Order: sequence, then structure tokens, then C-alpha cells
Amino acid sequence: MADASPSVLEAEVAALWYSVLGERAAGIDRDFFLSGGDSLKAAELFAAIRTRYGIELDLRHIFDAGATVAGLANLIERAGNTSGPTLPKGLIPLKSTGARPPLFAVPANGEPACFMDLARLLDPEQPLYGLRARGLDGQCRPLGQVEQIATDYVATIRARQHRGAYFLMGVCLGSLLAHEIARQLEISGERIALLVLLEPAAPFTDLRGRPRRARAIDVRLAERTHAVRFLLGRLRMYAREFARTNGEHRVDYLRRKLRLLHAAVRQRTLLPADPREFYRNAVFEANRAAARRYVPGVYRGRTLLCLASGSRVADSRDRRLDWLTLLPNAAVQWVPGSDAGDMLKRPHTLTLAQHINAWLAQAHAAPAAGS
Repeated sequence: MADASPSVLEAEVAALWYSVLGERAAGIDRDFFLSGGDSLKAAELFAAIRTRYGIELDLRHIFDAGATVAGLANLIERAGNTSGPTLPKGLIPLKSTGARPPLFAVPANGEPACFMDLARLLDPEQPLYGLRARGLDGQCRPLGQVEQIATDYVATIRARQHRGAYFLMGVCLGSLLAHEIARQLEISGERIALLVLLEPAAPFTDLRGRPRRARAIDVRLAERTHAVRFLLGRLRMYAREFARTNGEHRVDYLRRKLRLLHAAVRQRTLLPADPREFYRNAVFEANRAAARRYVPGVYRGRTLLCLASGSRVADSRDRRLDWLTLLPNAAVQWVPGSDAGDMLKRPHTLTLAQHINAWLAQAHAAPAAGS
């Protein structure tokens, strides 16, 4: 029996799917990840759905109900038949179900897709929203100071939750931003119920042990530097690919790359045909440059400091523990993994989720216990 023809909505979703994956889906019931998808492409697909249909879908659905074209179309149709609050731009629903106040998560590279697996492991009553950085769409420049980025995120958070108590989380460079967000909210008189820092960079030194210096970066200069680095990186990648190409295919390879170069010259741009990778890298480089020039201050709220137990320490002293001089009410929890990215992947994220769920439960119970 022949498969039924896709509906109009399924055909539209398949077109969005193709625009993200670069290849057509092998049927409306083909799994997203088996078709070449990953967490970043899932975030791009859901952003495209948000732009096209004006609805918010949980990114976690890409693992189950929304893993196929047919499943996504069904979710879109159901969401379109219900009226719900519109989220502010830059806030991504990783898990919108649950009666608790949301946990706001700050990624390192500006794209919150890294928290997708953790979202599925949180308590059923715990919503999780990811903060998406400015500049990922190429429509505006990334911000050049941690304080500026945090202020921008505070506005986004308050557009979703007007008053505290707030629950905040950050990973790697995003931990510096989450820390600054907590400080700004605290200064404004708000209560932060819990701050979770996942494998934060050392607070007083960079990766090479050099002291941080508080100063702003030149965003325009950083953009030009990134463009040159991106171009050189692409040229190195092309050289490696060319070296691996069989002799009979080398002429065709050079012809394709020359066409790309010709198109770039004609359009007066160094960007590739799909600039999303360029914009992601630009935001990450801006965040990293801003973090190198940020000196964090004291924060006295309840904090969970999760550190990767397998991380290599540069010298005899673990500089990550310097955070304890700035966080007098922090507790350290060691989590399996070699770095922040490893911590957020299975099987390590299972252990991480257990600790976060326990601390969230305590933080949610604390106000009631004190009443």
C-alpha cells in the first residue's frame, strides 16, 4: 500500500527541514537525527518554525514527538489551536511544561541547544528556558562586555518572569554571565533562589593563568579579527580536503571552490553561502573576549558550583576553586566528565541532573519552610 501524500503543513515542514539539513528528508516519518541532524541544527529548525508560524515548541520534542516531519507538523497544528503567551525574542523553550518558576540557562556560545538533554532529565514540574545571544542571526553585533550581555539577558528574563524568586544556570563562559545576571538582579532588589554554575572558567585568571583585566573590547576590531580567522580556518579545511581527494576528483573540487570564491567576490562578502556557522563563531569569540576582560564580584546567594572531576588542572592549584572566595554560600559538587561539554552529555548528564534536581527541590521548598 502506497504511503499517503503529505499534507500541506507536512510539506512546509519538510521544506524547513531541508533548509536546515541541506538534504531532503527520506519520508515524513524519517528520524531527524538519522537524517544528519544534531542539537545545533535542531535549534535552527525550531527557530525557523518560530519565525514561520509564530509559535513556541519545546526543543526537547525533537527527541520524541517532534523527531519526524509528521510529528513536527502535528505539534505545530496543536500549538496553533491553543493560545499561549508569546515568549520574548532570545528566550528558547527547552522545556516549557511544569508548574514551578522557570530555570533560565546561559550557554557558552550563545546557542542554548547544549542544554537539550539536560532538559529531558529535569523534574517534570521544572521548566527550562535557554537564553539566546544577540548576533546569532547576523542582524546585530554581539555585545562587547559581560555586564552589557548580562543586562540584555536580564531584560529578556524579566519579560518572561516579572519578579523573583529567580533560578539561574550557566555553563563555562555562560557561568560568568549567569553570575553577573544574579548580581544585577540582586542589586535591583530581586531574590535569586538558586544560581547553578557548570564548570565555570577560573574567576581571576584566564586559561593560561594570566590575571583578568576589567576593560571593554573593540567589537568592530573583534569582528574583523574573527572574519580573518574564519577565512584562514576555511582555507586550511579546504587544503586538508583537497589533500584527501583522489586525483581524478581534484579538478571538480577546485571548480566547486572557485565557484564559491567567485560568488563571494560578486556579493562582496567573505561569508559562506550559509552564514550561520560564521555568526555562531562570531558570538562565541565575542563572549570569550568579553569574559577575558571581566573581573567578577562577590555574590552571597545560594549557589551550586558543579565542576568536572576529570578536568586537567594546569598547575598544582585548581584555580576554579577561587570561586569560593566570591561565593560564600556556595557548595561544590564534582560531576564526571573532562570539561563543560562532556558534563552535558550522557552518561555524565544523568549524574548532573540528579544533583541539579536535588538542589532545585531544596530551593523551591526553602520559602515554604521559612513561612
